[in-house]
Amino acid sequence: MTGCAFPPCPSGVGKALRSLAAAPVKLQAAPEASGVAVGRGLRFGVPAALVAAALAISFYLSTQGRVEPPVDPPQRIESDGTNRVAGRLDEFHQCYISGSVNGVPYTFLADSGAAVLSFNQAHVRRIGIDPLRLRYDQETSTANGTGHAAAIRLNELRLGGFVMRGVPAWVDQAGAPSPLLGMGVLKNMVLKIGNGTCSLTW
Repeated sequence: MTGCAFPPCPSGVGKALRSLAAAPVKLQAAPEASGVAVGRGLRFGVPAALVAAALAISFYLSTQGRVEPPVDPPQRIESDGTNRVAGRLDEFHQCYISGSVNGVPYTFLADSGAAVLSFNQAHVRRIGIDPLRLRYDQETSTANGTGHAAAIRLNELRLGGFVMRGVPAWVDQAGAPSPLLGMGVLKNMVLKIGNGTCSLTW
């Protein structure tokens, strides 16, 4: 057999295997220093090609045979040419921004105290995610105490002309009444509040 079981076949392994196929292994009686003992007195003479093939295959398996864990697609940011989206302030001077996730509209609360984009369980049902099937293994800490959240990844977040794709987010078991625009999003923008208005620019 001259093929390679792990495509693509490295040139070193291919050459070693071709050499092995061309060089027969001879069964012979040999002095102690020139062979490998098999039983008592019968020895194999080991051609150089066989040694080279064994070393090449061993090296290939040790460096190329590993299976790496899957990697999430990288996050992408896009813009339609505009660089500002206006929001509204409530009586507590909190800024609310209209946007959408996977085409479904939401009104987000800009919250620099939140680490990532965060939803409650009712929010994610609107985009087809069953919150009961999620794994709540992320510990959260808020003014109301500690809790747990599940990590998810969203196809698309839109805020005016600002678009993020492959967005990491959390589903909080308790969750705020409005989805939170955390620092995972806000770090790419500037939040401006003043004169009774608020906006995000980028």
